[in-house]
Amino acid sequence: MPVNGANYWWTAALAPPSISRPMSFIAGMANIMNALPSIASFAWASSSSICTAIGLFTGWIPTNPIIFAVAIGTCAAWFFTTSIRMDKASLVFISSATLVLVSSACFVIGLPVAQKTQGIPFTSAATDFGDYTNYSDWGRPVSVPFTFFCAGWVITGWNAPSAVAEETHNARIVAPRSIINTYCLQAGMAASDPAGYAAFTLLIDRWGLKVAGAFLLIIFLNTSIGGAAVLVMMSCQTAAFARDGGMLFNDKLSYVSPRINMPIYTTMFLTIGGMLMLCLGFSPIASETIYSLAVIAIMVLYALHMIFRVFDNGRWVPGPWNMGRFGKPVHVLGFLTVVYMMIMECFPPQGNWTGATLNYNWAVFLGAVLLSTLLWFSHGSRSYKGVNQEMLRAWREQEHDRGLNQEGSGESRSETYIEGVKP
Repeated sequence: MPVNGANYWWTAALAPPSISRPMSFIAGMANIMNALPSIASFAWASSSSICTAIGLFTGWIPTNPIIFAVAIGTCAAWFFTTSIRMDKASLVFISSATLVLVSSACFVIGLPVAQKTQGIPFTSAATDFGDYTNYSDWGRPVSVPFTFFCAGWVITGWNAPSAVAEETHNARIVAPRSIINTYCLQAGMAASDPAGYAAFTLLIDRWGLKVAGAFLLIIFLNTSIGGAAVLVMMSCQTAAFARDGGMLFNDKLSYVSPRINMPIYTTMFLTIGGMLMLCLGFSPIASETIYSLAVIAIMVLYALHMIFRVFDNGRWVPGPWNMGRFGKPVHVLGFLTVVYMMIMECFPPQGNWTGATLNYNWAVFLGAVLLSTLLWFSHGSRSYKGVNQEMLRAWREQEHDRGLNQEGSGESRSETYIEGVKP
């Protein structure tokens, strides 16, 4: 079982020791706030995409209750996939990754070939990279950065493989490769999404309805399997938080089944929680508020790491792949960008917004943070262990000495943690 606590662990490691425990406790709660609506929104998006692809052949228009039922079934399928023994589940994920590579090759090669054979001219690079048409009623100062936000949100899946790469050998190669690979895979998924992406229409125009519809249906079905991987990652992070005493019923939620080597009760908790979140899909206002809570929560977690990294006071230990002297400027820029994104997420797509159309996810998030603070005083301050600061300091000193010894030899670090403080 991966033990990477990810967001809450890094908050604990980088925050000043005096506030390390309460800040990491609140970060752990925010991680759960991100997990539940993320699972629900992923299931809803996968289900609606599959139903839409089926409707291409029949003209059938799926209703919300049907999409809801398919989404519930999708969550259940994810749970049963994660309940398979890891050696067998790996075959599922390897098959899925192989299909992604094959479909990506078909998309990258087949689309321009079809366009060429039909005599359709290609758009010039000057238009692709130098022209911008604003179709919204927001001005360019808002629409241009928000367009970047949409692209940035689509590819934020890089966080998962790069977090796993922190605990792998040969991280100098694995970490950047994982980011690049995931960027490409997420970009391919985004291109096949019917929710406003031009590639959906392009495929139908170039390949025809039957071929394009079958291709998209295969992609959507395969993409939905990725929800099981998301559930695995979030279950392990939540179980790690429970292992450190951050949850209620910690013994149950941190229990790892010896048969499947997974925190089975945590997986069940997140699956049922995601299903309950799906019920909000019947209310446009509630669904928009709760689902965007996932965006706000993950942005706050990113912001905590970034600002603590800027003012780390020597607590940051560079790994085998890092940005060197550009690290702090990049984190300052990242922090400002994340703050901007959080503010803009509170507004609706329409520029002429009113109090009735405003997204009140910020109020829900502040309420959740207040609840987390109350839980800290009533429960977390006694049961949550946090990070062992003494062992963490010893780890930093050990890594500092090791780094000095390896600078001259060019040797790469294979492990960057010691027992008791590994994330």
